[in-house]
Amino acid sequence: MKNLFLIFLIISTAAFSCKDKTLSSNSNQDENIVQGTTADFKTATENANVQLIDVRTHREYAGGHLKNAKNIDFKNKNFLQQIKKLDKNKSVYLYCRSGRRSGLAARQLAQEGFSKIYNLDGGILQWNKENLPIKK
Repeated sequence: MKNLFLIFLIISTAAFSCKDKTLSSNSNQDENIVQGTTADFKTATENANVQLIDVRTHREYAGGHLKNAKNIDFKNKNFLQQIKKLDKNKSVYLYCRSGRRSGLAARQLAQEGFSKIYNLDGGILQWNKENLPIKK
């Protein structure tokens, strides 16, 4: 019985220690991602030197986008190649329709070594809800 308890204790300790390592590596990446407000992004759009990326499809982008935004479609097979062309030392502002795709894109940027990543909370839907300007 003591041996069974000892085996159980060793296995459970090993399982939890592996899980903690996984969580800490994800949290380090998540520390580089800020959920930005529309006010943050409004300030960013006023600066042409900011890396403002719309990760929606080209069709969505053509329907209206934030001023100075560059379209890099998250669903495109070349997405990773295109983001590697961005400057890792500069802030990157990402948005999509609702914030989901840009959130996934933000994690990919963090994995690629970007350290200043802003994701528009609520996406362009929130931007439009606040009647902020878009460019067509």
